[in-house]
Amino acid sequence: MGKLQKNNRMKSLNAFEEVEQIQREDFQGEFKGHIKNIPMYIYTNGLISTLAFVLKKAENNKEENSKEENKKKESSEKKSYSRICKMIVDYLNDYEKIENEQKTLLKKIVELSLSPSEYRKVSLRLIDYLEEVVEFSEAMLKGEDKIHNENTKGDQNG
Repeated sequence: MGKLQKNNRMKSLNAFEEVEQIQREDFQGEFKGHIKNIPMYIYTNGLISTLAFVLKKAENNKEENSKEENKKKESSEKKSYSRICKMIVDYLNDYEKIENEQKTLLKKIVELSLSPSEYRKVSLRLIDYLEEVVEFSEAMLKGEDKIHNENTKGDQNG
């Protein structure tokens, strides 16, 4: 087996194991909806902009809400984006050899001074990895894609 093929199999195994861990969590529906959008966000908005978005969503909300339902929803959203952020950080550490932590991720990528072609290659490889996570999520996670369903409720005619 060639080195590239072995590397691709390891990425697939890693994606499978990540989704397998999420099966034990209470935010499966939120995760399914969020992860589905991340590859397209990277493709259309760029890696750095998407990372900024994911990091912002993963942060603690500083505002206090009075309704318990809103707190639970925000908590699930935060957990989902935190897991997505962790997956991206782990991928960059393991496969792109970009040593970083969640706190310094954006700064590290900006400071790398990647050429446009290197930046695009890293982005496309990350998209490929995340698309595998999406496929495993669709097949393995319970619950509906809550994000997609909320966005399309008003679109139905009838």
